[in-house]
Amino acid sequence: MTGETLAGINATLNFGALCALVAGWVLIKRGRQDAHRRAMLLATGLSALFLVGYVWRNAQFGDRKFPADHPWRTPYLAFLAVHLLLALVNVPLIVVVLRRAFRGDFAGHRRLARILFPSWIYVSTTGILIYFILFRWLPAPAAPVAGG
Repeated sequence: MTGETLAGINATLNFGALCALVAGWVLIKRGRQDAHRRAMLLATGLSALFLVGYVWRNAQFGDRKFPADHPWRTPYLAFLAVHLLLALVNVPLIVVVLRRAFRGDFAGHRRLARILFPSWIYVSTTGILIYFILFRWLPAPAAPVAGG
């Protein structure tokens, strides 16, 4: 399996998480708590699988770098920085929000979920966009020259 294939799988997991998040939001707005719980657990599971796949891909194949001479490098890096910062904040916040729901503290769960939800949507969406930028829209990096 190649790094590009794993990146595509990770983008698919991110898309699945995004769909589950939106479904969970719609379900809770309609008062369907059990279906909401299942959708949010699916989003959490898919995001966890993404995280494992992301770490594994980077350990096996390294990062795909944005070209240093590309005119969009600075805006891309700023975009990536916000994505990474929110992703780092989301992980412990997801744990807290889930724990509050499982303990029946629905007021606390709801209060934090109102902060987490748009951030998680942003991270999932931008993660998919980052995949397309790095693996579909930019040219592939040149292969190293043998013996050089």
